[in-house]
Amino acid sequence: MLKEPGLKPSPLIPAVLSLALACQLTAPADRAPLAARDAEAPFPIVGWFGDYSEILRGVARTDDLRTRGVLVLEGELTGMRCVGQSEMLIMPIQSDPFTECAGRTGRFNFECTDGRIAQGTYRSLGCGKGVAKGSDQFGHAMLFVYGYEESEIEGIAKRELALAPTKPPLPHHDPALLRKTKGFNTGSGFFVSREGHLITSFHVVKGARALDIMMPDGSELRALYLRGDLENDLALLRVKAETEPLALGTDATLNKGDEVFTLGFPLVSLQGQAVKATFGHVNALSGLNDDLRFAQVDVPIQPGNSGGPLLDLEGRVVGVVASMLNQIETLRLAGALPQNVNYVVKAGPVRALLREELGAVPDVAEPPGSASQVELVALSERSVALIIAR
Repeated sequence: MLKEPGLKPSPLIPAVLSLALACQLTAPADRAPLAARDAEAPFPIVGWFGDYSEILRGVARTDDLRTRGVLVLEGELTGMRCVGQSEMLIMPIQSDPFTECAGRTGRFNFECTDGRIAQGTYRSLGCGKGVAKGSDQFGHAMLFVYGYEESEIEGIAKRELALAPTKPPLPHHDPALLRKTKGFNTGSGFFVSREGHLITSFHVVKGARALDIMMPDGSELRALYLRGDLENDLALLRVKAETEPLALGTDATLNKGDEVFTLGFPLVSLQGQAVKATFGHVNALSGLNDDLRFAQVDVPIQPGNSGGPLLDLEGRVVGVVASMLNQIETLRLAGALPQNVNYVVKAGPVRALLREELGAVPDVAEPPGSASQVELVALSERSVALIIAR
């Protein structure tokens, strides 16, 4: 689980709290005990993204002078979590730090488990209430209010929830249904640590009674399910073995037009159990309905590729294969067949999942970088495994 961060400066760390932090007040008569009392007294915050179907609610805590604070927020719809920090920059002249908040301004930054990193400014409207606005790393707006009564917070949350758009369903291919009729389904995965930690798609393992991993050397091991992220279609597994991990990139290392490739096990009943490599480019830095958790690629994929790594030409994982646009449904809705439109989860949510479960992203060796494409495939496939969900 994410832990509340310490009150130390950080360039792009969570801080939305400060919105509220900097100004939670008490009556003027109670000045003396504030440091001991208010520093421990949380107060409510509600926030929402202008382009994202999620409402965040949580609490903020401030220091005794209400100049810096920390927050923990949780998504009303998805359960995603955000943590943050804030810092007051301007206090009105002759303002009493213990009783007056009106006119204070400051900055915040925060990070969420869906990969969003954002920053902005807050402004107090009076002692105990304020607003904040900013944007994420993609330039999309977000808003927060803080210090309101619980009933007011509840009303704001309900109003924003009613306006929240519906997310597109992912994916169309349903391995769980295949498992019911066939007894098992398969997918792909890749190692992210030397201690056997393995990333795959959540929809590959959802509801499985047992998980077996066919290792790169052909041996088969039973896997332990550690954590699932339904919102971002990711799952973290582990096998008891020393493994060769792949290096994780970041969302910043992914660009439209990048040449990329994937490794996985498509349609093993027809194509066999040898790992397959397919190549293509990044077409867009968003998915269905501009969903920023995903990127669109034209790398050919088939059922069974789900959970496999998308790698750049330096050997870094920049995404996880998630789904392909349903041709029949697209023909029905748009009157045309889509051609090679596929989606991957970006690296940001993968890093967030690892931080939540392991406390940090595992430290692994840097990718070869200057190797040829043939060499990159040979080196990378040592870290890719076939997943058999029963």
